[in-house]
Amino acid sequence: MKLIFIGLFLLSFSSVICQNRNSLPYKIYGSVNVDSGSVALVPVANENLYPESFKTLETTINNGRFEFAGEIPFPLGYYIIIDEIYMSDLVVVYDGDQRYEINIENNRQVPQVEGRFSQEFRTYNEYFKETLKARESYYRLRDSLESKGELSKDQQEMLNSMLEKSYQMHDSTLLKFTTDHPSSFLGLWKFAQLTKFGYQPIFEDIMNSLDKNVQSTYAGKHLNESLISARRTSVGSSMPPINANNMEGKPLEKDYFSMHRYTLIDFWYESCAPCIAQFPYLKELYEKYQSQGFNIIGISTDRTEQRSQLLERIKEQNLPWPQYWDENGLAANELGIHAYPSSFLVDNDGNIVLVNVRHVALAEFLQKTLE
Repeated sequence: MKLIFIGLFLLSFSSVICQNRNSLPYKIYGSVNVDSGSVALVPVANENLYPESFKTLETTINNGRFEFAGEIPFPLGYYIIIDEIYMSDLVVVYDGDQRYEINIENNRQVPQVEGRFSQEFRTYNEYFKETLKARESYYRLRDSLESKGELSKDQQEMLNSMLEKSYQMHDSTLLKFTTDHPSSFLGLWKFAQLTKFGYQPIFEDIMNSLDKNVQSTYAGKHLNESLISARRTSVGSSMPPINANNMEGKPLEKDYFSMHRYTLIDFWYESCAPCIAQFPYLKELYEKYQSQGFNIIGISTDRTEQRSQLLERIKEQNLPWPQYWDENGLAANELGIHAYPSSFLVDNDGNIVLVNVRHVALAEFLQKTLE
């Protein structure tokens, strides 16, 4: 009987140890130059990378001071948001203490911080010095050219090339950082941010460069699943079936793309400002190239209760191309779409030609292939 009791005790004790091993005590505290309000830690990437009780954390500001404390399952990436007046860049909540001094004038920056994240952030910035210079050069040249009037085709192509090279430079630098620092959760969350904007083959290398302990976290596992989904919609792949109906309830046919040389699939939702901002440019291309085999289909991901607002938005924008409804965004989630607008240019064989192409690059492509 004693042996049974001792065995049960050891089993119970072992279980407690295993549970505690996944619980990391943390405290985030500090000061901000406002007396009162609320502070929130908000996900920097898709919410499915966060365990349910850690999607958003909130506390209040009292006399210019705030504090979060508790336990986390692994280091988590957040934006610090203060009411509607301030939003930081990505910060990583590690176990232990982290002290922040926040100036609400310094939007989109990492605030002054003391703690484990501080050194990691400085190291990360050292890697990205040249990338930052390249991006700043692009913006300076773009602003200078635009100040002199409308850009010529050659100027626009030059800027597009510069921007694309800066993106490639960023991805390569991130791979070098994660290769040199495979246990870095800052690397994991920077990578998670990047995957919101589509799939690139280098993402496989970045994921594989991370330490197995990082990959095996809740976020790491779900990020890997997202990559598998995104791989299905990379350039050269066949466009997977999309479960969406038009506004009369008729489903999108599998062979729809065969009726046009190129079809742009535009995923959007009715309150998405960047989605709406692109409509004038898409209308221009649609009117110019529709007779030459170019088509667009819009697929909104609005929730069930937003149907009336969606219909009003379609009418307000006077969208001339077919509209479909991916109710509650279920199909978009299956395709690994987490940022909007997202688009796929598909040829008449159903193959993906371009992903998340900007309107200038799309115009250039259509001009070369259809004119």
